[in-house]
Amino acid sequence: MDVGAELLAGLLPHRVHRITETSQTGSLRREVAELTRALGVSDETAGRAALVATECGTNLVKHTDQGGEVLFRQISLDGLAGIEFLCIDRGPGMAQPARMLEDGVSTAGSPGTGLGAIRRLSEEFALYSAPGVGTAVLSRIYNRQSFERMRPPAFEWGGVGLSKPGEDVCGDGWGMIFAKDRILVLVADGLGHGPGASAAAHEAVRAFLERTDLGPEALVHKLHARLRPTRGAALAIAEIRPQARVLTYVGVGNIFGRILRPAEKTLNLVSMNGTLGYGLVKVQSFQYPWEGNPTLVMNSDGLLSNWDLGAYPGLEGRHPALVAAMAYRDNNRGTDDLTIVGLRPAKR
Repeated sequence: MDVGAELLAGLLPHRVHRITETSQTGSLRREVAELTRALGVSDETAGRAALVATECGTNLVKHTDQGGEVLFRQISLDGLAGIEFLCIDRGPGMAQPARMLEDGVSTAGSPGTGLGAIRRLSEEFALYSAPGVGTAVLSRIYNRQSFERMRPPAFEWGGVGLSKPGEDVCGDGWGMIFAKDRILVLVADGLGHGPGASAAAHEAVRAFLERTDLGPEALVHKLHARLRPTRGAALAIAEIRPQARVLTYVGVGNIFGRILRPAEKTLNLVSMNGTLGYGLVKVQSFQYPWEGNPTLVMNSDGLLSNWDLGAYPGLEGRHPALVAAMAYRDNNRGTDDLTIVGLRPAKR
């Protein structure tokens, strides 16, 4: 174990709430209230989460013809529980999204407090919008005083996780390890769907987080042994060493990885055939440069493999959660569990 390493695990999928008319905002607010009660957060934190839910739903009705979606879930930051919102639409988009954060500025004849209010209510906030493309908003709510005492993160992270339609659990999982001189990222996809797939993915994440001292290839071998009692999983591990400016990637099965850089060609990362816990054909690592404002994106095969950021001007330089949100909006297969995870150096 790497003493002092910070761990993140993504085992809970987003809940999806479709908003096309005003009454659905109330339903969203009630679902968020149920989540905040289950988390046991303070009344102040729960109140802010309810207001963000209301503002997201209201904006979708006011500013789009077809509405949109609000994805929300429980998250944890170094042991601090919180609520994450992703508000996504196919509306007209905004030519000057930063200006829309100012109170009194609106494109719909409303008071113009929606986006600005969401930003003020959030501990973490990010926005992407472009004319003709649509808009994605990230909001994360934590206990404000506890969050302010935490040290600023060196990396921004985010993603989208969804169960296969009709399933109660997600067969995918992910984890991150933030150690002194490196970051490790895992995405696992249990074979099939439902509880068996979920059990395999969860076991992969647990085994991954237990061995923060190992490199990617050694971790894959350890996970292969741990997954033998399960139905098996496809997975990939990325190790980032910022000072060395190098990313090492080991993939087995249908997990897709890429490195995005502003105004540069996307680097697609190589995975080998096989299934951990069942048929491990070959473990081979590949190294890639980690420089030039990079963003790592990894996803399971619930996302179409040929998705392209070319249709989203400027998105490759935005928060990874927004990249994942737009990729999900336009490239979700809708017939499988889905996980998208992104990571990039934090902007100072």
